Amino acid sequence: MFRRHAAPTLSILGLVLGLSLGVTGAQAQQDPLPERRMVVTLDQDFVGTDLSQMFDTTFTACRAACESDSACLGFTFNARSNSCFPKSAITGQTPYQGAQSALLMPFPDALRSQAAQRAHDIDFIEENTLKDARILARDLGWIHPSGQYRAGDMLTAARQREADGKLLEAMRWMGGAVSATDAADQWVDYARLLLASAEATDRNAARYRARAVSAAVNGYLRADNAPIRANALDQLARALEAVNRGRDMIPALRLADQLAPREDRAAALDRAVGLYGFRIRDHEVLSDLADPQVCAEFTEPLVKAAARERVPFLPGIANAGDIMRGLDLGLDHFKFFPAEASGGLPALKALAAPFHQCRFCPTGGIGLNNAAEWLAFEPVLCVGGSWVAPRGEPDSVKIEAMAREAAGLAA
Repeated sequence: MFRRHAAPTLSILGLVLGLSLGVTGAQAQQDPLPERRMVVTLDQDFVGTDLSQMFDTTFTACRAACESDSACLGFTFNARSNSCFPKSAITGQTPYQGAQSALLMPFPDALRSQAAQRAHDIDFIEENTLKDARILARDLGWIHPSGQYRAGDMLTAARQREADGKLLEAMRWMGGAVSATDAADQWVDYARLLLASAEATDRNAARYRARAVSAAVNGYLRADNAPIRANALDQLARALEAVNRGRDMIPALRLADQLAPREDRAAALDRAVGLYGFRIRDHEVLSDLADPQVCAEFTEPLVKAAARERVPFLPGIANAGDIMRGLDLGLDHFKFFPAEASGGLPALKALAAPFHQCRFCPTGGIGLNNAAEWLAFEPVLCVGGSWVAPRGEPDSVKIEAMAREAAGLAA
């Protein structure tokens, strides 16, 4: 590429593009944590002050009624009579077969603030991924009822079952511990055991892999130090690969290696880049590069992939419709291709007039004879051409001389 002297480098241009495109799922307005989490105790009736009584109802409706009332601390649902008793005070509990009782636990303001920042850190994940993590945090108490056990006993049981090779049981005990404590490191272990359980059984394997993604995200949102954050990202990367989202594991591993560098993390990142990375070659996504990428093709998946991977990216355009699509996606820098075949400089001048905010890199038909004329047009930041490296056996002396001549155009 050959630039006018005053133009910014393409690397800076790529940063601008990355910033303009960087609003993705984790930056959504929704709080990454649910309003409250739930700790469920089976076969125990909560004793206390009833806010109301509901009959001919369901556990889900009972929970919703309690969640909608800030005065409600918990509830008991009687599965035998389908009745619900939201509580404003809970003073004890008594055994009752068929009772499904739940405490609703608020999140500290400090954790909620931290989770919002952590969500910003992992803005490479999809919006639905963060939403699924939020749902899991809300529902885990029902998936793994644990109110009748002590957290330490559940952790001991999980470790013992894992040592015995009983991975499904270990995962369930760990899920119960997480439900009780909401601890970041236990969320990470829960993600690890979910993946191990998916490998150990065909039944529910897809569900366990998807849940592992959510568990790892929840571990990261709650982690208060770099080692746990990095461990959560390691598990997130493994879970993303398990659900066929290998490309998304690259930024997770990259962030993990930045937080807590280790040789195994660097090796995992190198492997992920080799298998799933991002590069534009022959107009397709192939492998990861930090270098700016220029592409003749303009498709929405390519633009979104470039934004997610924060790759500096110039998609090709040839008409006003292409530019308008790009603007809708947050772009304002484009490759004009094929430049001469698309009407040359007069055509670009006509396109640039109504799109004054846009800048262009013309390629296709650009040579030493006309490059200076293109560069003299203000919206043109740089031009590209293959004349400096003609076909045939490479002649380094000739190529260097032609490159120096071309560089003189931007002086």
